[in-house]
Amino acid sequence: MNQQIIENLPNYDYHCAKEYLEYISSSGLKTVLYNPFLFKWRRDLQIFKPPSKQQKLGSALHTLALEPENFERDVHVVPPNLNKRKKKDKEFYDEWEAELLAKNKETIILEEDQQEIVEQVREKLEKNTEVLELLSDGVAESSIFFEVGSAKYKVRPDYMRKDLIVDLKTTGKPLYDFGRSCVNYGYDLSAWFYCYGADIYNYKFLVIETIEPFSFGIFTPDKQFMATGKARTLKAMKIYEECAKTNNWPEPKLNQSLSLPRWYQKQAA
Repeated sequence: MNQQIIENLPNYDYHCAKEYLEYISSSGLKTVLYNPFLFKWRRDLQIFKPPSKQQKLGSALHTLALEPENFERDVHVVPPNLNKRKKKDKEFYDEWEAELLAKNKETIILEEDQQEIVEQVREKLEKNTEVLELLSDGVAESSIFFEVGSAKYKVRPDYMRKDLIVDLKTTGKPLYDFGRSCVNYGYDLSAWFYCYGADIYNYKFLVIETIEPFSFGIFTPDKQFMATGKARTLKAMKIYEECAKTNNWPEPKLNQSLSLPRWYQKQAA
């Protein structure tokens, strides 16, 4: 497996620069797994969804925890008393945002109510020695590009030490619900794919609540979690390679059966 590690590559370039668009990320593999046609459609049209309000907050907290030296440069808060539904305010905001992005493509813009969340998390982070130790002696946001056969892939671990990958997640739900988030967002696939790309098979999730009391949790995936991620990753890679070889990118079946998840069915037992 050919591997190239690039440090200090801007996040925007990793996701959007032309020279890296041919590399498939974990998000791309998840899409290939259930809808190859959708993956190709998005890639061909270069469709990138704008980040949601919650995603912007997550990016700001990533910067706070992993690259605090860049926080003041990258993170900005919408000016107070600005009503974007009013024409003049909207015009002012658009000009202000465009100016910030022209200077720095890594700019993250938060709403006023999110500033307090960031400060609450900052205060708890500075006092949590175990989390600070976890995020030490490593490198944040390294970009790894690698090839398997004729296919090209990429991963960008949040924090990487010589023997460990730390994946920082934010959640608007209590920590006890994080397992369900792993299922909903396919974090098992991401975890194994990142380990594979970095050739480091030790992985932890650092999870930060964005709701009170803003608790932190460190989760270590068990063997079954990683085995499931490996199986789904290899299946997605096989599907991609076959689609690329034949140039046939199928859509999901038109007629499908529908069943409820087992955990939901248990509520009626």
